[in-house]
Order: sequence, then C-alpha cells, then structure tokens
Amino acid sequence: MLAGDRFARRRLHRSAHLARRAAPVRDTYGVVALGGNPPVGSLSGGNQQKVLLGKWLETEPAACFLEDPTNGVDVAAVADIHALVDGLAARGVAVLLASSSAEEVMRLADRVVVVSGGRTVAEHDITDITRDQLVATALGGLPQ
Repeated sequence: MLAGDRFARRRLHRSAHLARRAAPVRDTYGVVALGGNPPVGSLSGGNQQKVLLGKWLETEPAACFLEDPTNGVDVAAVADIHALVDGLAARGVAVLLASSSAEEVMRLADRVVVVSGGRTVAEHDITDITRDQLVATALGGLPQ
C-alpha cells in the first residue's frame, strides 16, 4: 500500500467525522446551508458569523467578549445571534459586548459603559438610559 493511499483514507475518515459533528452544531446555531457541508467561506455573512460563534461557544466558556457580533449580517441573522447571546446570559455566561449599534446595546445589555479616548465617560444601568441619551453620551454630548 502506498503512503498516499493511507493518508487519503485518513482524510476521508476525518472528513466524515467532522461532517457528523457539524450537523448538530449547524442545527443548534441555526446555520443554513443549501446542502451537505459546504466550506464556511461559501456561506452567507450571517451564517459565517453563526459558525464562528458556534465554534467558540461549543467550548462552553465562562465568559465571552463579542465585538460587533451582528455587523454586516441580515436581519434574520441578527435575530438568531441575539437569541444566542440571550441563551448565553441565561446559562450564566458573562458576556462583554462592544457594539457600534445603540439598538443592539439597548437590546442586549444590562449595563452600559461608554468609553472615549481610553477613558470611561459614563456608566449606567440599561434601564436608566434611553437610546438617545446613550447615543448623545457616546458622541460626547452628555456627561455621566
């Protein structure tokens, strides 16, 4: 038997193993693929983002940092990603969210800290600030 044949069989075995592992992860995180196990790069931006989140969340982290998790994805993917973040928080995972979307912050956060120039300029419980106040504070209009 040639060495190449052995390696080819290992690749096929590994590929089948990964495909079996990928199916439940796709279902859990709502990844939509048109068939089989396409390369992640061929998926839509929202599905690529869900694959990335799913990959890391499968490690069962105690805490995670998400930076603009829905930037550039479609409305349906935004809803799916927000549901994933809600699920993390419900399981007791600490979530630190950095977002350029005031709506996303208002939807997902319990507390908001506005940082400008490397300094904290405001900190509020999310129920104590409106979206407009948050935006004004982020733009430097309202002091803490």
